[in-house]
Amino acid sequence: VGRDHKVGRRLFTLYDLITLCYGGSIPQHRIITANTSSPDAPKLPSVSVSPSAEIVEGSSVTLTCSSDANPAAKYTWFKENLLKGQGQSYYFPSIRSEDRGIYYCQAENKHGQIKSLQHLLDLPSVSVSPSAEIVEGSSVTLTCSSDANPAANYTWFKEDEDSPTASGQIFTISNFSADHSGRYYCEAQNTRGRHNSTLHLLVVTGKLLTFTCLHVSYTRGFVQRLPGGSKLRMSFYSKS
Repeated sequence: VGRDHKVGRRLFTLYDLITLCYGGSIPQHRIITANTSSPDAPKLPSVSVSPSAEIVEGSSVTLTCSSDANPAAKYTWFKENLLKGQGQSYYFPSIRSEDRGIYYCQAENKHGQIKSLQHLLDLPSVSVSPSAEIVEGSSVTLTCSSDANPAANYTWFKEDEDSPTASGQIFTISNFSADHSGRYYCEAQNTRGRHNSTLHLLVVTGKLLTFTCLHVSYTRGFVQRLPGGSKLRMSFYSKS
C-alpha cells in the first residue's frame, strides 16, 4: 500500500489512488511533485549565424551553438578540425577572407559529447593577375573564388558605379588604362544567400616605353643587349 505511483508529475501511494477513485480528496501536504528532469547526454547541436543575411568583409559575425543537454553542455569550436575556441558563441569582431572555411561545434557534458553538422562560412576572395604593378596597355585579370555550395554566380562591381561591370568568375580588362583605375569587388550569390568580397584597388603605374639605339650613355635603367649585334634595348616607365 505504501508504494509510490507516478501520475503525470505527481507521486501518490496506492491508498491515495483508491481515495481518489472513490471521490475522496488528498491533503496537499501528501502530494509530492516528481522531478522529471532526467540526466541526458547532449542532443545534436545546431549552429546559427548572426547576421543571417549578407556577410560583408570587415563586419562583425557571431556563430552560436545550441544543444539540449542535462546538465548543460560545454561548447568547443573547431575550424576544419583545428581548435578555435570555447563557449557557446564564437565571435569575429571584423571578419576577413582568411576566416572563410568550415566550422562546427562540439557539445559535451558528463554523459557524453556530440558534434554539430559542418557549417560553411564563406567570403569570396579576389586574386589579380599579374600580381605586380599594372602597366597601361597591359591585360589584367581578376578572379573571384568562393566555396559556396551550390556553386555561386559571380557579378563584378566598381566602387561608386550603380551598374555591374561584368559577370562571371573571371573578369579581364584587355587594354588597361587610367580610366580603369579604381576599387573593384565581386559578389557571389547562390540560392542560400550572397556575399561580397573586399574592395580591391587597381592603379595603373605608367606607360611602358621601349626603344632601341646604337650608343647609350645612361647609367640607370634596365639595359639588355640584343642577340647578334651591339644594339642595346632600354626599358623604363614614364609617369606621364
